[in-house]
Amino acid sequence: MFRAAAVRVGPYTQMWHENDESRLLAAFTNGHFQEFIIRTAEFYNWLGARPGSGEISDDEIEVRRYEADAREVAERLDLLGFDLNSSLRAWEGGIAAHADYLAENGRDSESVAIGSMGGPQWLSNLSQIADHAPVSPFSSNPYRKPLPGSPEWLIRLAQFAFDPLLETRLVVAAFPRAKVAVDVTTAYWAWVGDDDGPHAAAKLNELRRAGSLFSPVVVLTEGRTDAEFLTAGLSILYPHLVDLVKFLDFEQKNDGGAGALVRLVKSFAAAGIANRTVAIFDNDSAATDALRPLDLRRLPSTIRILRYPDLPLASSYPTIGPPSLANPEGGTVLANVNGLAGSIEMYLGSDVLLDCEGVLSPVRWGSLIPAIGSYQGEIANKADVHRRFREKVAAAKENPSIIATQDWSGVREILQTIMGAFTA
Repeated sequence: MFRAAAVRVGPYTQMWHENDESRLLAAFTNGHFQEFIIRTAEFYNWLGARPGSGEISDDEIEVRRYEADAREVAERLDLLGFDLNSSLRAWEGGIAAHADYLAENGRDSESVAIGSMGGPQWLSNLSQIADHAPVSPFSSNPYRKPLPGSPEWLIRLAQFAFDPLLETRLVVAAFPRAKVAVDVTTAYWAWVGDDDGPHAAAKLNELRRAGSLFSPVVVLTEGRTDAEFLTAGLSILYPHLVDLVKFLDFEQKNDGGAGALVRLVKSFAAAGIANRTVAIFDNDSAATDALRPLDLRRLPSTIRILRYPDLPLASSYPTIGPPSLANPEGGTVLANVNGLAGSIEMYLGSDVLLDCEGVLSPVRWGSLIPAIGSYQGEIANKADVHRRFREKVAAAKENPSIIATQDWSGVREILQTIMGAFTA
């Protein structure tokens, strides 16, 4: 029996050997592991093996396989640094080199067919064969030249990414609704000896030791509640990413706020921290003021400075102004508070910001920050907002079916901002 891992995404099937097999498991978690028994013939049919490729018994075989949605695999690969843009650049470099090789060897028509097609066009063409029968290394003669433009030809071009994770990221982009499966049935011996069970996490840890690329993205926030609430949101909205995004342990941090976060960023930069690091600031006046002296051009490429994104809810939000003779308690008016009062509370959901009477907790304006000419605002009744959010988190964890009825749009926007920090 051959010793390799089989990757299957829609009509695409590839075989990977030796160290490449371990790299593939980084795209999965232990929770994606499956173990079941099927007939040997069914196993080889899944691989796309041809009937004439050898004698296949009808015995039972214990299958070990990792399977996940293409979306989950794509998001994991993005956070590992194998994002779509990087994968396309690697593929286009490989294609250009191969086109030159073909031209130098008198195969001009093939060179033109390959070299004239950019990565986005190739992905578009590849996605059109989503319903095609699987094209496997077993299903056709590997030495036969497929016709340019054919499904087999398009799929074979994926190999010019020259890396199993880059290649997988490209293929899941072409088939975003497919299941991604890595079958390790025949390669299992090379990874884990006689042990049973999932080993994706262990293999990812081995790769992390080999380089910081596989280390989790470290996220620095302005305060303890930011880290707490975003960690909770990540576990609910993106449970398959919790081992790839780590928020700073604020139990070890005495002070908070935008100024403290700027100082922490400078410390990370000076220390040469190898981890990819995201420092995400509130979307308010205090953060704008604190960021003024920070020279982004001098930061290492491993550090990204982000702000909480603007929210539609915050574009017309109730605010309480300072007291006046006419309004001793301060007047309440609607205002666009994006960039002025966008602390974490604003992103916890309208269901959390509404009080027991169905009224949004207003923003209360504080002092003017002269350097930027803007007032700083913050949500009133913070303690009640925090309590309601923690209750929402507890309810979601106890009964995940209610998540769809809750408002997670703001937290999701922040997490997507973080997840996209290194994909450009």
